[in-house]
Amino acid sequence: MGNQSNSDKKTHSNPFEFFKDMKMPSIDYEALLKIQRQNLEALANTQKSAMEAIKTIAGLHQEYTKNVVDQANQTLKQVMSAKTLEEQIKIHGEAVKAGLQDWMKHTQHVGKHWTESSKGLHEDMGASIKKNVKQAQEFYEKAKKAH
Repeated sequence: MGNQSNSDKKTHSNPFEFFKDMKMPSIDYEALLKIQRQNLEALANTQKSAMEAIKTIAGLHQEYTKNVVDQANQTLKQVMSAKTLEEQIKIHGEAVKAGLQDWMKHTQHVGKHWTESSKGLHEDMGASIKKNVKQAQEFYEKAKKAH
C-alpha cells in the first residue's frame, strides 16, 4: 500500500489523531443528579405511601380478628347458658350469620383501602414519570444545542 494519504499515515503513527477534532457534547452533571434525586424522592414517597396502606390494612385485620374472637367467646357463653338444644342451635345459627355479614363488611372495607391506596400510588408514579420524561427531553435538547 504505497499510496496511503498523509492522514492515514498520521493515524497509523498516532491512533488518537483521528479523535483530535471530534467534539463531545457537554453534559450537565448537576441536571442529571437533580433528575436522579427527584426519581429517588418519588420512589421514597411511593414506598412511604405503600407502607402506610399496609399498616392501615394490617390494623383493620387486627381489629377484625379481635372482634371475631370476642364474638366467638360471647357466642360460646350464650350457647352454654341456653337451656335447650333448639336454643343452642338458634344462637349458633345467628352467630354464624352475623359472622358472615361482619366478614363481608371487613372484606369490602379492606378492598376499598387497597383500591384507594393503589389509585394514589399509580397517580403519584404517573405524575413522577411524566415529569421525569419531560426533564429528560429538556436535558437532551440542551445537550444537543450545546454540541
